[in-house]
Amino acid sequence: MAKEIPDVLDKLLRKLFLLRDYINEEDVALALVGFVLLGIRLQASPSSTFLEVLPRTMRYMDAQQVANSVWALGKLEVLWDSLPLGHRKAIGEGILRTGRKMTPQGIANTIHGNKIR
Repeated sequence: MAKEIPDVLDKLLRKLFLLRDYINEEDVALALVGFVLLGIRLQASPSSTFLEVLPRTMRYMDAQQVANSVWALGKLEVLWDSLPLGHRKAIGEGILRTGRKMTPQGIANTIHGNKIR
């Protein structure tokens, strides 16, 4: 049974990529946290994963979604320099836009996730 789990996860990741035009900000934040909890590693290139939607969805994320997404990217060991400029800009703008609305835990999660250097 356990052997089939990676196959199922791989199929789900491919489906997520195929649905990238329909993914919203909540979907992205939940998926990123889910990847962390499941120990899934993302491919290096955002253009080949559902992460290509990050610049589009980050502008609509609320404070908790931004904090969770940045935390998850850090936990997933996504390197800041490996992200395209548009992704880095969107994350920075998302943090600036929602920072004042973040809870103390959200701020801590964002700082912790900012190890995506």
